Amino acid sequence: YEFTAFHHSAFDTTSLCHSYVNGLYQDSKERFWVCTEGGLALYNPLTEAFTNFLHDDTNPQSIRDNYVWTILEDSKGTLWVGTRKGLCRFDPDNKIFESVNLSSQPNVKNNPLNVQAIFEDKKGSLWIGTRNAGLFKVDSENIKPNAGSSLSATQFSIGNADVRTIVEDVGGAISIGTF
Repeated sequence: YEFTAFHHSAFDTTSLCHSYVNGLYQDSKERFWVCTEGGLALYNPLTEAFTNFLHDDTNPQSIRDNYVWTILEDSKGTLWVGTRKGLCRFDPDNKIFESVNLSSQPNVKNNPLNVQAIFEDKKGSLWIGTRNAGLFKVDSENIKPNAGSSLSATQFSIGNADVRTIVEDVGGAISIGTF
């Protein structure tokens, strides 16, 4: 095997946006995404360069926060990004992030969800695991393109509010891993 190490360089805007990597993901278009503590990065294997997506206070269509935990492409082709300050729907072709609130969240402006895990089950529902508020489920019928910045969600009371991973077995049972 041959391995290549990528690191952030403050002098190179095409380098990885941060050297601490939280997650890796390849979408259906074979794009390779890197979730870091300093933003979301898209890797180009032909040039070995990164396009970095960073939060910009002056741009409401930028990513919600630079601390990115996870990314998932759902069965409809929508990219969902989990950050320390909430959930985003991402249109990579137009480079637009839309901050999405879950309707069951109380006081979202002052206490945004720290989204660490996103999973789509066999029925097309999204499961959102957070660090500070446990587990949420968004039923598939509530996930529509251009549905606006709020999704109707069910919050589950579980023993630990720090959900790190979500999986589904062949029988459809959902299991979660907590910290």
